[in-house]
Amino acid sequence: MAYPGKTNWALNEIVKPEDMNRIEQGILTLEAEKIAKDATIVGSSGDLNNCVEIGLYTWSGADSTTIANCPENTQGTMQVLPRLVNYKSNPANLTQLVITQQNNIYTRILADGVWSAWSKVARTADFENISRYHVV
Repeated sequence: MAYPGKTNWALNEIVKPEDMNRIEQGILTLEAEKIAKDATIVGSSGDLNNCVEIGLYTWSGADSTTIANCPENTQGTMQVLPRLVNYKSNPANLTQLVITQQNNIYTRILADGVWSAWSKVARTADFENISRYHVV
């Protein structure tokens, strides 16, 4: 539910629960805009193996077909996270987490400079499909 901003507060006006919702929504919107602004765009000639700076990355569906090491040919967002507490002394250990436009989630790690294969996170629907074909 959208809450339009209120800019005409009067002295001694009582703040109501719906006003708090409006304020909270405004904070969430500003935070989302800041995160999106800070994301690095991976272009069509990009390579996810080169995305080793901690942060947020994104790409379009059109670019996904030519981005090297992309887990799925669709629009996606990727968070790069340090994998070890001592990341500053050993930055060659990372985790990449990708969420695609189809709501698929993939992860992989960089351990001592070597990338693992992408692992797709199973969803409830994946298990339901398996159970239909399982014969007891």
